[in-house]
Amino acid sequence: MVIIVALTGIASFAIPQYSIAISLRILRFPLMLSATIMGGFGIMIMFLLILLHLCKLRSLGQPYLASLAPFQFSRMRDVLVRVPLKVLLRSVRNNVSRPNK
Repeated sequence: MVIIVALTGIASFAIPQYSIAISLRILRFPLMLSATIMGGFGIMIMFLLILLHLCKLRSLGQPYLASLAPFQFSRMRDVLVRVPLKVLLRSVRNNVSRPNK
């Protein structure tokens, strides 16, 4: 447990945005507490609660996880790593010129 706490403390300094780092520090303590009390099952429950919270969030009137919810393979390319802008604009132009059937 000491090693895990030390690694999470060191890893928290690697996050560049301050607001994200604060939210992860706040989430770290309930995760460690649930892991201490219930073990791996507690970690799974906490991750499920975090996922449920993310599903409930809305940003600018759109669901926060809208790009993941109705699965379309063409929308998955921007989920983890953003494609170059040229490729993105080319695909947008192709979709606009081709009407839905």
